[in-house]
Amino acid sequence: MVALLAQVGHLPRGRSVLLGIALVGALAQLGPSAPTVTATLPVPSGAPAPIAGTAGADSPSEVGAAVDALLERRAVAWQGADPRAWRSTLDEGAADGQVKLFQALRRLPLEAWSEELTALEPSGPASWRASVVVRYRLAGDDADALVRGVLDVTPELRVGGAAYTPVPPWEIDDVASATGGHSIVVGGADAEPLRQYAAELDGAARSIGLLVDVAAPRLVLILASDWQQAGRMVPGGARAGLAALTTPLEPSGMPAGPVRVLADPDVLATVDAATRVALLGHEAFHVATRAMGPVPLWLSEGLADYAGYREAGVPVETAVAGLVRHVRSDGPPVALPCDDAFADPASVTEAYEGAHLAVRLLAAAHGDQKVLELYRRVAQDGPRSVDRALEDVLGTDLATVTSRWRAEVAALAGY
Repeated sequence: MVALLAQVGHLPRGRSVLLGIALVGALAQLGPSAPTVTATLPVPSGAPAPIAGTAGADSPSEVGAAVDALLERRAVAWQGADPRAWRSTLDEGAADGQVKLFQALRRLPLEAWSEELTALEPSGPASWRASVVVRYRLAGDDADALVRGVLDVTPELRVGGAAYTPVPPWEIDDVASATGGHSIVVGGADAEPLRQYAAELDGAARSIGLLVDVAAPRLVLILASDWQQAGRMVPGGARAGLAALTTPLEPSGMPAGPVRVLADPDVLATVDAATRVALLGHEAFHVATRAMGPVPLWLSEGLADYAGYREAGVPVETAVAGLVRHVRSDGPPVALPCDDAFADPASVTEAYEGAHLAVRLLAAAHGDQKVLELYRRVAQDGPRSVDRALEDVLGTDLATVTSRWRAEVAALAGY
């Protein structure tokens, strides 16, 4: 984990009060607007090679032009919400999946969706595999999101099937969405939970905006069908055992698009409302500060957790219950959690909760705004500037902070 935008903020399953981790991205006003189709666009850097030669009598340029026209018809059919026009682009023997795709796209709050041909190769007699870049934009996004796709194109120039990498949101079973003032929630859940999560996201966005003194961040939460599917939505996969993570979803070599939060729907459905407030606030903090530089994870994750929990009404003893149990079993930690501890399943709970407690102590002693000033200073000067920043901003040093933190950990554990 690095920090903020590049950093994957994540929450392990089973944490006592599941410290805040799972949600993301912000949404400025989401007013209704007519969808717009993307015209031919430049191939993104790192996209597949230009169109290759094809079998058959048609020249590569003729086949490429025909496939381009097919993709344009699909985009126009989507834009016009015209199922008959969409169906006219499909091979009848494989239409079911593509009809479901059209229906899923229409259920999402999309402002733009298009497929751009980047490579073409023969896959059989007069049949082709068309590599495409799919560009799409959710309402309120400030940039396109990108995924790679491969379409099977029949001799009749119809689409017989499609596969995408990474898995896009429209692949979620029975996908639906809910929109709030600062949020979008996409998932396969019933409408009521989606609306509830959107309302809670709005509250988290407003709270974090006030704390950090920025506009309320726009949050986009994606609830995959299960965590295995969530892992397939992330380039390179997602580590098992997480409840959620915050990340751009674009494949390597493509421009980064909007940040999303992927969450395990089973976790959100089973935790209490106060815990969800903490989770959402944690990720809203990461989104609100994503333009800042990297800081040590004990500071970034600790402050994100503190930001999430500060208005959740969760007692500190509950928020750090896993850490307390560990201390009662193995004794107090000797140092603040290192970055590696946040990626180790054996230590991740203690790392998050220990970081949360450390930042909570700093805020109690110096106030929220001073801690935020510390964060900004370290983000500006680099992770190795922590000691100097602590002295300049808070008049203390890392050794003193660590000593007071260890004493508080021991006291909470009755050690």
